[in-house]
Amino acid sequence: MACDTFIKIAKQCRRHFVALQPSEQEPFIEEIVRSLQRITCDLTPQQVHTFYEACGYMVAAQGNRNQQERLLSELMSLPNQAWDQIIKTATENPVVLQDAETIKIIGNIMKTNVSACSSIGPYFYPQIGRIYHDMLQMYRVTSGQISDSVARDGKFLPPWYQDSRAETQLS
Repeated sequence: MACDTFIKIAKQCRRHFVALQPSEQEPFIEEIVRSLQRITCDLTPQQVHTFYEACGYMVAAQGNRNQQERLLSELMSLPNQAWDQIIKTATENPVVLQDAETIKIIGNIMKTNVSACSSIGPYFYPQIGRIYHDMLQMYRVTSGQISDSVARDGKFLPPWYQDSRAETQLS
């Protein structure tokens, strides 16, 4: 509920969050992105996605392109750290992409990106550019794993794929 209220406020007042207000040392969005981990640590994944969407409205309202790109980078730093770790681990051992917990984390990272992108719009391009090649590589590896499994096991879905589909349907 608080995140739903926050997104309504962010939509209506987005310019106020990126402008320096009287009695402030810096625009409020600066404090938000600096405190992201502390702010979001107790939120559910859906609330985190809503929070990122709300922050995206603020980032999009920043008129200075360099500051906007810096804010975007800082906003996406936590999901990007998790992404980088998964990519590093998957590069060393592609089987990790079959792990249900890893699939769940990747799904949440992608949903966070979609949420931020939906409010930031075309200014989200630097973030997409950052993860694009990794996404393609991950999809290529995963597609190969699925093809190998189908070739080996017939048309039955491998257990790790069934688990991830069940979790996706529950989300």
